[in-house]
Amino acid sequence: MAPRVDYEEGYLDKYYKYDDGDGRLYWRNSLTAAGTRRGSSGQSWRGYSPASQGAHWKFTIENLDELDAAGKIYWPPGGGWPQIKRYRQELKGLAVSDIWDDIDKINPAGNERLGYPTQKPTELLERIVGASSSPGDLVLDPFCGCGTTVHAAQKLKRQWIGIDVTHLAIALIERRLKEAFPGITYEVNGVPKDADAARDLAERDKHEFQKWIVATVGGQPYKGGKKGMDRGVDGYLHFRDAENKPQHAVISVKGGATSRSMPSFRSRAARQIRPIFATSRGRWSARARRLDSSSR
Repeated sequence: MAPRVDYEEGYLDKYYKYDDGDGRLYWRNSLTAAGTRRGSSGQSWRGYSPASQGAHWKFTIENLDELDAAGKIYWPPGGGWPQIKRYRQELKGLAVSDIWDDIDKINPAGNERLGYPTQKPTELLERIVGASSSPGDLVLDPFCGCGTTVHAAQKLKRQWIGIDVTHLAIALIERRLKEAFPGITYEVNGVPKDADAARDLAERDKHEFQKWIVATVGGQPYKGGKKGMDRGVDGYLHFRDAENKPQHAVISVKGGATSRSMPSFRSRAARQIRPIFATSRGRWSARARRLDSSSR
């Protein structure tokens, strides 16, 4: 199905201005097209011969009779060639061209922005999915990133499969789907579901394990999860305290036989937070809590 956009109100008001008597507005359009034909569309109808004008009817004689019976043919009161009524409410929209310049980029401060570097506007993916599939079809995005294609497919009632190599992306998509479609059900494969699987991930890729832990506790990865010096800060957790005031905590993931320690946090916010590491040989875990004035 070719993607379409709404007509501009100025265009509709200019052309679709005739009232059919029941509130429906329509535009009068020619019933003929250039070139003669030998079939039904080239025959005379109601005393009018399109061949005399070097033209043919846009419809067969049978269809013209049906349109007239339905009241969709306009007959000029003073005589003249009949015209077809094109009703405003029946418009399907204007077919878009090959160049799509009507979709704005994501507002840097907009609610849609998730902070993912390659994020595309949801409206763009909705157009692509809508033009290339039908409700119930299966949509596959093997590099789904922050899940915009998955989001569009779910909204347009398609089945979908999203694949990505990072746990950061999967966690982001899960949060996005739950916020946009409350009660949604789906299956996630490839993420740890027990201690053995978590230990296996930690042994294979400590950085991905770190991002998985941060996401599992509902946090945001430090610097988007990029590798590099982080001074012990792996993520942040935003929450509200018992008085419903916004607070945040630092998440630091430690592994192996690491002893309890205090990383050197330099930011003002970090100095108000004390990370607590529960670690033992061969196990990974991370907890974080905010210190109030009574517990410092």
